Amino acid sequence: QIQIEGSPIHPQLNGIVKLEKGVLKIAELQDPITNVKAVIRMVNEDIYFDEAVGYIEKGKITARGNIKVKDIETFAYDLTVNGKDLPFTFEDVDLSGVANLSLTITGESPPLVSGQIAIREASYLEPFGSSSGSGYYASQVPAHPEALWNWDFSVIALNNLWVINSDLRAEFGGEVLVTRQEGELRLLGSLQVLRGKYFLPGTTFNIKEGELIFDNIEKIDPKLHFLVSTSVLA
Repeated sequence: QIQIEGSPIHPQLNGIVKLEKGVLKIAELQDPITNVKAVIRMVNEDIYFDEAVGYIEKGKITARGNIKVKDIETFAYDLTVNGKDLPFTFEDVDLSGVANLSLTITGESPPLVSGQIAIREASYLEPFGSSSGSGYYASQVPAHPEALWNWDFSVIALNNLWVINSDLRAEFGGEVLVTRQEGELRLLGSLQVLRGKYFLPGTTFNIKEGELIFDNIEKIDPKLHFLVSTSVLA
């Protein structure tokens, strides 16, 4: 039961909402968060998430905190989101894996998502130069990018981050800072090759060392540094 007072522009809500067996779909990901359970308290302009939990397959995600309703278009967020063993598969890019996450969502609309995502395992299977990938996202800025939530979080993978396509089969590890401001996605950091092979027509090169360096603040355009070797039959 919810009691609504105030005005249409500045509503005040009072009551408790209990959610069972809910489903939450994140636009970029194929699999929804299912079996969502939440206890939500509403006290005037404050909405408190005392307990919220959901699942993606065997992975678990929890959220706590509150949202303050400034008006019908402006909210102030103060949420903590944690996840463990969360599988992910993107809708428009051939990227999938399993990750843990520790994030905060803070500030007024649009809020800032910050914290850390730790990749346990992931595979990126897009061919280089395809219409998907980072180039795809750079071209998909919506009509009102100022409404998108801002990002400032790090993505860490100690190992088991694979790029597999017709040009490359390599395992990477490293850390990349992911930012988004008004719809503009940027990556800063580096990924080191732990092992792998690089393919040219008729020749396979063993990668002795290598690195992808993301240092372009204007666009996603990593620098490549590979040291490779191969055997040549005389």
